[in-house]
Amino acid sequence: STIVPLALMDEDWLANEEEKLGESKKTGKKIIVLQPRRLAAKGVAVRMAALLGEEVGQRVGYRVRLEQRIGPSTQIEVVTEGILIKQLQADNALEGVGLVVFDEFHERSLQGDLALALCRECQAVLRPDLKLLLMSATLDAKELALRLDNAPIITSLGKIFPLRVEHRVPDQALPLHRQMAAEIARLLKEEQGDILAFLPGAGEIRQTADWLEQKHEGVVVHELYGDLPLEKQNEALGPNMAGKRKVVLATSIAETSLTIEGVRMVIDSGWARVPVYNPNTGLTKLETRRHTADSATQRAGRAARQQPGTCIRLYSEATQAQLLPRRAPEIEEADLAPLWMELQAWGVHSSHQLSWIDQPPPQATLAAKGILTSLGALELTNAGTRLTALGKAMAPMATHPRLARLLLAAKQHADRATLMPLAADVVALLEERDPLKAGADFTLRVEGLRKWRAGKRGHEGANDATDIGRTRWPQIDALAQRWCQTLGCRSSPAAPDSHAIGFLLAQAYPERIARQQAKGGHIYRLFGGGVAYLDSNDSLHTAAWLAIAHMEGKGKIYLAAPLDVAQLGLVPTQRSVLAWDLQREELVAETETRIGEIVTERRKSTQIDQDQKAEIICTQIAKEGLAWLQPSHDVQQLLLRLESMALWQPDAAEPWPNTAAAHLAANAREWLGPYLGPVFKKEDATK
Repeated sequence: STIVPLALMDEDWLANEEEKLGESKKTGKKIIVLQPRRLAAKGVAVRMAALLGEEVGQRVGYRVRLEQRIGPSTQIEVVTEGILIKQLQADNALEGVGLVVFDEFHERSLQGDLALALCRECQAVLRPDLKLLLMSATLDAKELALRLDNAPIITSLGKIFPLRVEHRVPDQALPLHRQMAAEIARLLKEEQGDILAFLPGAGEIRQTADWLEQKHEGVVVHELYGDLPLEKQNEALGPNMAGKRKVVLATSIAETSLTIEGVRMVIDSGWARVPVYNPNTGLTKLETRRHTADSATQRAGRAARQQPGTCIRLYSEATQAQLLPRRAPEIEEADLAPLWMELQAWGVHSSHQLSWIDQPPPQATLAAKGILTSLGALELTNAGTRLTALGKAMAPMATHPRLARLLLAAKQHADRATLMPLAADVVALLEERDPLKAGADFTLRVEGLRKWRAGKRGHEGANDATDIGRTRWPQIDALAQRWCQTLGCRSSPAAPDSHAIGFLLAQAYPERIARQQAKGGHIYRLFGGGVAYLDSNDSLHTAAWLAIAHMEGKGKIYLAAPLDVAQLGLVPTQRSVLAWDLQREELVAETETRIGEIVTERRKSTQIDQDQKAEIICTQIAKEGLAWLQPSHDVQQLLLRLESMALWQPDAAEPWPNTAAAHLAANAREWLGPYLGPVFKKEDATK
């Protein structure tokens, strides 16, 4: 990650000759190094700058979300993948760039795959001189090279100290954080050096930290996960200045590209938390899964980067042997709406126009188009699809299309002076993990952020007892300030209007507008079809309408706000409904007024299509059988006689009718249909 870019920065193919003021001046093209995570991008840039004896921002710089250190002499830029995609959209030819390095490519992130596809298009059409380099310590290089037109493979064994790997199966009756804490306690007692422990998520990390701090006062415990403020992340990476032993509790963020000073022992829980998108629900949720074999290799290697090390795996060798070789590429599992927005902005009408390592799945692509269409960003044309004027305004915004739609709705609203600061806060909260455990009401989050911003912290702030992320408020506020700059407004300290929050959420999640089924109840009918529900004790159940931002696949609502549906200007539709009511056993004829799939009003209808009515009744007979008509004894006898005659006189001049009960029920439309005019209830049909 650090040596290769430095070794290449003075290559002749990065230089170009220019005539300037009559003199030949040698200027070099840049190297862009992609890192999947902000922390790794900064760490790699700082390390390379140190190797050159410089401050970061001189010949080596970085660009990450909300921060950059780039100067006029910068030759190597370390960036996150989303940054490169926006650079490509702004400059399709990547002028001034000679090499793009895709580091840690084994992670196969969605943005990494997209960035590679766009770079290959740039290379094929505009920049044949542009070079691409894919790097990883755990890459299946042969298979990948085949998919990249037999690209050459360079192998470096690198330098690694001796590594000892042990498998220890802990007490499975204990929760994971207790298992981890017990193993850390053992190593602190029996071994020397610092410890890096891998856990699936921030929740387990906090639980383990609490347990350790109660038992081991002389040990410094650091947490390391993506939502942590960067200064806290940096503290975990460096040595302890007081010389105390250090325990770093980390998620998968610490697997790659980062060297944590002093670590010679790794404890691997064997679990990771990964986002999984369900195209059927349009929702992404985090799932805790066994990590993959390449992930296990990466984690173990952290112990032997600076000295001989030990890796303890908290699972059996048999489990190790059953691990999947690698995780499926994110493109096979992710929400593809952001990808499809980028492709449309690039001018691609079909994903098959680009060269991918793995093609985007058709079902997820269709779902992505549906999302963008519902947001008003996409329209159908004879050539396929294209961005609308609204979509073109959304595309450059560095966020998910749903949130871009929310921001633009605020900017274009008549009351934009109020809505733009509110939209900035709402988007910042949606982009970060939920800072509160306080029911589903989104308004509580905005109130908490604004009170924190106003200095009302600690016991003065709202929801202090349920605040699980005090350290998240600064990061959320920084994001909100950034969005305020984008919108051209200032953040607001005013108490938020919950219906205004609902209005904004409805812009981002139109299919999740929901109406209460029964007054005061916790079941809601969704605009896009289906139902959702609140916890029975959630305060939001007083709202007749909700705009839902986050719900799980089974329908549980996690984040929502009350909604005044009249503010949305939705045009209701009317639909005639004719159906059989199984409970009352009668025909129901109604005119429904709907908003999406939500029925807001039902009125009885006297206009009934007779053919449709006959079809419904005869379908019911086919389901229930001839007995549904309750035929009299005389009718049953007649049918039996006709059946008998067909058996006794099979060669009659005219064929006998088929009077078997199953046949008559299945074909009731033919023989009964003309006589159903006066039938509206079951009792009408049985008279």
